[in-house]
Amino acid sequence: MRQMAVIRIVALAVVLGIGIFNPGVWADDRADEQWYSSDPDDMTALLGTTWELTFTSGSDTLTFESESQTNDEGYVFLKYQDQDGNPGTVSYTDFPDQIGGERGFYGYARVDADPAFYRLYWFRISGNNASGYQGDQAISGDSSISIHSMTGIRTDNIEPEPETGTLVTPHLWIRAVIDTEEKGPVEAVWQEGGRDNTQAGDTVIWGYFYASPDDVSWGSRQNPDLFVKIWFDHGGRLDVNFFHVSVPDIEVFSAYPYEDTEDLKGMTTMTNRYIRQWYEGEQKGMDVSEEDGLPASDDVPSANPTGYAATNTLRIGTMINTEEKGAVEALWRRGGRATTERGDQVFWGHFYANPDDVAWGNENNPDLFVKVWFDAGGRVDVNYFHVSVPDIEVCSALPDQGTYSKKGTTLMSDRYIRHGYDMDPAQFQYEMVRIETSYGDIVMWLYDETPLHKENILRLTEAGFYNGSIFHRVIDDFVVQGGSPGPSWTGSLPDLIDAEFNKSLTHVYGALGAARTSSNNPEKKSGSQFYIVEDANGEHGLDMNYTVFGHVIHGMDAVGTIAEVETNSKDRPLEDIPMTKVEKILLTEKELLDTYGFVIP
Repeated sequence: MRQMAVIRIVALAVVLGIGIFNPGVWADDRADEQWYSSDPDDMTALLGTTWELTFTSGSDTLTFESESQTNDEGYVFLKYQDQDGNPGTVSYTDFPDQIGGERGFYGYARVDADPAFYRLYWFRISGNNASGYQGDQAISGDSSISIHSMTGIRTDNIEPEPETGTLVTPHLWIRAVIDTEEKGPVEAVWQEGGRDNTQAGDTVIWGYFYASPDDVSWGSRQNPDLFVKIWFDHGGRLDVNFFHVSVPDIEVFSAYPYEDTEDLKGMTTMTNRYIRQWYEGEQKGMDVSEEDGLPASDDVPSANPTGYAATNTLRIGTMINTEEKGAVEALWRRGGRATTERGDQVFWGHFYANPDDVAWGNENNPDLFVKVWFDAGGRVDVNYFHVSVPDIEVCSALPDQGTYSKKGTTLMSDRYIRHGYDMDPAQFQYEMVRIETSYGDIVMWLYDETPLHKENILRLTEAGFYNGSIFHRVIDDFVVQGGSPGPSWTGSLPDLIDAEFNKSLTHVYGALGAARTSSNNPEKKSGSQFYIVEDANGEHGLDMNYTVFGHVIHGMDAVGTIAEVETNSKDRPLEDIPMTKVEKILLTEKELLDTYGFVIP
């Protein structure tokens, strides 16, 4: 009868929606309406397997028994243990409409922590991937449940690490080889951008390949050569989509399931910009699309999106023509920015559908990749790469004078559009961060040598993360520190990023450094917080332990005044010192010299 108790609690939980909810508000007869499978075959996909499930607060590894059981009511269940030995059971049942409806697996375990709680999982399986939701429910006291999205991979049959290419899941392998003029074929480096799962149970993984700077001078982690979007459809189909960005030809490979050899191979070029390699059951194949970068001759887009100021002189914007709501403006997610050895500038990112407009909208579900190339000779290429199903109208203006000068529509049959411009290289603008305080403005130059930290602070600044936040740690002749989220921030906290130590970037007076947590952080990663060195002699004892990613070019007098305010025993100012506004500013080389007397290093 113990299993009957489990089934009843499960029924009371699953009928509730996503977010914070209270099972106690539902009548007991809801349990009688809930359907549970009595067919042992519904458990086949889990028998004797191990799965790693990843969610917002961490991950669990569940190992399932090899045989299912049936309780007194005829319901089939399967026992499992997590990585800490906590036992649980899983059944096959209805899902509530709020998490996609249909049917899938529901797992339930008591975790004897302090305090004890129930850990719940709702998930579906497609091949060796799982997607769904996870929640925790207190055993005593507040019975509300907080639900988080979850992805999973099967780990009991992982293949050995390949010598080339990357296993993006335990069974999907991808590879890219760039045919360079300098060194011939070179292995491209994979960089994952993000993952997401849709309400329907699809899983998306996106990222890009780039040339290693060890192989070619133009190689950079912030200079994508091949965008990739991987789609695990809940119906069982897998699409690996390659989008050619760079000049050299690029060979692309994939294998699923990976068995130490490639399944499919193709060549992306400046004309064959798109390749799709697909797998479904025992079938597999490849589609190649020729692209000229021009919109269709009968294309007459009417979109006029608000858009995004890539620089003060270039504006880009898109409208996605959705089935659900018609034309909706896409949101921009900044990817990165870099400067090549010869002075070319690259700027990239992607547009995605607003989750407030459509259920499938998510910043980790790209609908349109973008790469902008500011050539050292003055040419500017704005490259759009269509990823999603709906038609997408793309717009750009250079210079930005309030109206778009070029438009086009990307389609499933016409995936690539290029907008070309000519620009005086002297008009190129550099990105900095300006902090407004009651003591004066502070302007910070950001280093290209630390691209992860540069992009992190720019992305958070553009999102308004820092507005209204305070300098919470102030030590005279040492540092002033801030960077926690401002009072109006309602989003999630940023992910930690890897350290970027550089012997040539040290803690001199005015250096901008990345704060980090000292506990359980052996890799010395950092998040949103930063500090400014106020010691006139520098703080070189911090070198190679904390990442230096910029320096103050204006406002050290304001920093000095802040450093002298009265503080408590924990170095927090007795009166808050807010960052009234934190914004990105863009200035040309001449404007930097004229305004701040700063010469670009």
